[in-house]
Amino acid sequence: MPAYIYGTTAANDQALIRHMGDVVLPIPIPWGDFLFWGVWSSGTLTKYLIERKGIGDLMDCIESSRHIEQLKRAREAGFDHIWLIIEGEYRPDPRTGMVQTIGRNGWSAITFPTPQGPRERNFAYTRIANYLIQLQSYAGVHILHSLRMTETATLITELWRVHQKPPEDHSTFQTFYTTTPPRISFSKPSLERRMFKELTHIDWKRSEELVGHFPSMAKLMEAQVKDLEAVDGVGKVIAQSIYRELRGD
Repeated sequence: MPAYIYGTTAANDQALIRHMGDVVLPIPIPWGDFLFWGVWSSGTLTKYLIERKGIGDLMDCIESSRHIEQLKRAREAGFDHIWLIIEGEYRPDPRTGMVQTIGRNGWSAITFPTPQGPRERNFAYTRIANYLIQLQSYAGVHILHSLRMTETATLITELWRVHQKPPEDHSTFQTFYTTTPPRISFSKPSLERRMFKELTHIDWKRSEELVGHFPSMAKLMEAQVKDLEAVDGVGKVIAQSIYRELRGD
């Protein structure tokens, strides 16, 4: 598996790519701005795509539907996980609800050039919010926000770094881990799993494996050390620990 990120050769991303250093390999990319291979459950290789958009570019994409077409092509190309990083600070105008960005002189409307001079671009903040909600809820796109280019570089690098090992290897989220990608299950564990979880050295994943072999506490109490050793994730030491603990030793 390639141990780096592929980055677009588009001119507007070159400063970002230079800032990220040797971890990025610039190549022409027909979808998005950055892509990499990562690892999902049980070592399965998975393709990840990252789009980077400033506020003005995002507004253009919403008006033209260009971003939706890009997403369709990315899905057809087999990308399992797509991330959108929105770069820049914006807010609704407190009086009008139109999008404002912050600059040297504070908050102001986005402008565009005309023969008569700069003209304010009236674009409702709620239109952006509605679009992003639909992207997440209906298209499964993950959305992150960044204030500046250096923060974007950190986010992209960390996305790549996190996904270089499977979910089950990340101890922070083992409590919620499920083998059914990509959504995490927050359903309440069975009574047996909750009881097994109280045993020393038994986490939620091992408790699930134990329930698969011993569907009740009575069955677990009857198990011998060799029976416990046959469970995935339970070696000789943990098997002996369970056996002794259940017998009050």
